[in-house]
Amino acid sequence: MAILGNDFAQEFASVKPEDFTPVPAGEYVMQVTKTELKQTSTGGLCIKVQFDIIGPAYQGRKLFANFNIRNSSAEAERIGRQQLKALTIAGRVQEPLQDTDQLLGATVRASVTIREATDKYPASNDVRNYKAADGAVPSMAPAGDAVMPPAGGGFSQAFAQPAQSSQPNFKW
Repeated sequence: MAILGNDFAQEFASVKPEDFTPVPAGEYVMQVTKTELKQTSTGGLCIKVQFDIIGPAYQGRKLFANFNIRNSSAEAERIGRQQLKALTIAGRVQEPLQDTDQLLGATVRASVTIREATDKYPASNDVRNYKAADGAVPSMAPAGDAVMPPAGGGFSQAFAQPAQSSQPNFKW
């Protein structure tokens, strides 16, 4: 037996377990806080992204998205890359995307839906339709011309640059 002590017991009493129940469907502002490149069970590759909700409600709740970037299904790969591109554009992530860490800190507004429970899995959230957090239409400038928020500064400063109009340049 190992005695944990009164200090631990008092602190532990106030700890709340993490809540994985789905948040209500809606639009939320969220920030990428963790990324991981993972091999899929079928030998493909996906980027796993963890978001923290910033608002307007459920601040601090975590949501997750997976982006197939290599897959035996051309359709799954196409969808995954399109969704990842939407995240990078809305989050003003500098291109070319060469490291999943480039996504860290990207702040976006996204639609959240609820995926119904199945025999294998409980109900969960899906994250889609990424838009700029400030409502502006982000530039889809070619690589090298990406609009980046200024280094440092607060949330409002990060999106002070106006969106620039240009033709999309999708290179995968």
